[in-house]
Amino acid sequence: MSRISQFTRILTPSFRESLLDFWFQRQKLGSNSALPGQSDIARWFSRDAEFDKLCTRQFLPALEAIREANVTATELRTALNLKSPLDWLSTLLLLDQMSRNCYRDLQSAVVFTQFDPLASELALQAIKQGVPDSRPIKYQLAYRVWFYLPLMHTENLETHKIARLQYDKISNDAEELIRSGKDSSMDPETEDCYRVFSEQPDMVREYIKRCTDEEEKHSALIERFGRYPHRNTPLGRTSTEDEIAYLKNGGETFGAKADYDN
Repeated sequence: MSRISQFTRILTPSFRESLLDFWFQRQKLGSNSALPGQSDIARWFSRDAEFDKLCTRQFLPALEAIREANVTATELRTALNLKSPLDWLSTLLLLDQMSRNCYRDLQSAVVFTQFDPLASELALQAIKQGVPDSRPIKYQLAYRVWFYLPLMHTENLETHKIARLQYDKISNDAEELIRSGKDSSMDPETEDCYRVFSEQPDMVREYIKRCTDEEEKHSALIERFGRYPHRNTPLGRTSTEDEIAYLKNGGETFGAKADYDN
């Protein structure tokens, strides 16, 4: 069996659909695809051992198959024949989010060295092709923001600048939809997003600001240190005195455990 066929045998269209169902709990999400609720956000970003176990049980074999195949982002995209925005989204979630649930603490070196480079390159390809700007995902904030988190996770300042531009685009698109008024030419998904945005404009703006603020927190560390200090131990990097002091004084680790004694 070739290195490519090993993971394409696992990452079937039905597998990718199951990943979306699992991550978004789509049978419950409904119109929340326009604006995720607090319970959705808590599930995605709170560290939960039971949730990690579920992710590992269902999705670790796919991640391991990708590791063993040692593919580039372009090879992965081509092999999986990514077409629709949801095709791209499911693959980015696997690489960028499921990997973080499956490989914690010292194991997270795998995320930073193997999956993050794949995810960020794939996200940049999606952005170049206009995937997250296309309908209906353009206004579905529960979906669109995941195209930009791989950029946030890089230690490359230029990539962070691209991420900030994308969050600004989300804000501009949301404001445009709020101002537009209901249009008979809208597809059902866009009409649903318009209803949510027009009824809850402050919550929409708050959510987008929250995402943008997270990007600013991440990029500030790259500007200051050139890297994320909390990654030093799993990556075998020696921390500087400034990094050690930062972590000892409660510096941001984005939910990761930080060992600052190296």
